[in-house]
Amino acid sequence: MRMRVVGIDVGKEGAIAIIGPNNAYNAVDMPIFKVKKGKSIKKFLDEAALLKLIREIHGIYPITLCAVERQIPFIKKSSRGFGGMGVVSAFSSGEQVGVIKGILRTLGIPFELVLPQRWRKEFNLASGGNTKHVAYDKACSLFPNIELKTPRGRIKDGQCDSLLLCEFARRMKMAKGEIR
Repeated sequence: MRMRVVGIDVGKEGAIAIIGPNNAYNAVDMPIFKVKKGKSIKKFLDEAALLKLIREIHGIYPITLCAVERQIPFIKKSSRGFGGMGVVSAFSSGEQVGVIKGILRTLGIPFELVLPQRWRKEFNLASGGNTKHVAYDKACSLFPNIELKTPRGRIKDGQCDSLLLCEFARRMKMAKGEIR
């Protein structure tokens, strides 16, 4: 069966990765737009561009499974979100997951919400702390033909995470015998 697996790392620095037939792969940054508010620039998910991107991916070969990273926000008495994330960021991530789920359901694409701890365990990546470099090293070893750093040398951690999440989903489907 021809398969196309997608992994989505949620967040304004997130990304979307695709593994297709013959193990061809790619990753792109999450489509966002910027709005200047006072002295700062705020980033927002570009829902229309995301819909267009997922529709294009799905049009070539149907997406077999889309794995979406699921964050579980919790509110402490200190009014903090999860993983050192503030309440606004936690809400924003949850909102993005909702938009992504709506797009996937509308297009009839099967998806699974995956906790970061679950896919990180597959690749022996520690949870918590700064795992950016470890995920980068693992993604580079599995996907050597994609540039995972910016021209200035900053790690594209959203692309690294989305590729690993995508590979996790592919392995899940293979273990179930649903794809070769």
